[in-house]
Amino acid sequence: MHASHKSFKVLVTGSAGSGKSALAEFFKENGKLAIDADSSGIGIWLDKEGREVNGEPYINSYTNAWSEKNGLRWNWDGNKLKAALDKNPEVYLFGSAWNMNDFLDLFDKKCYLDADASLVIKRIEKRNREGTSYNDWGRTDAQRAKILGILRTKADAARKNGFEFIDASLPMEEIFRRICGN
Repeated sequence: MHASHKSFKVLVTGSAGSGKSALAEFFKENGKLAIDADSSGIGIWLDKEGREVNGEPYINSYTNAWSEKNGLRWNWDGNKLKAALDKNPEVYLFGSAWNMNDFLDLFDKKCYLDADASLVIKRIEKRNREGTSYNDWGRTDAQRAKILGILRTKADAARKNGFEFIDASLPMEEIFRRICGN
């Protein structure tokens, strides 16, 4: 933990395929409290009018197809997010949500995993081919087109919101060091 902070809350985000979930596991393996927002119970599904829709409480293969078909958006439940962050003085949250910008003030540091289109596609193809992810978003050509269509838009929004950019192609050890400040 950083000496200058009583607490140290870090948000790590990026596009699909940027490495958020893999990094969350790496952080856990290296002794950090890392929360994958997609699988921790923080997320909720909302329709376009903002009404909660009952469904799976996390993202997986089934819910990706179901949510896309029904026009749903993955959001973070503010109370659950705040509770998760308040439990420990040092927390690393990995993920992205439709309403993520509503919670940026909860974090001491915000990092954006910057990945170009070729790296994103390579990682998405690998995880779908090997079945190494609970999340098969990007499996279809239409999903990949959506991911690539918003790639720069997400990066521009992160830049505007003061995120520190980290090259997602770097080795995990180097990304870990940059995020933790060691």
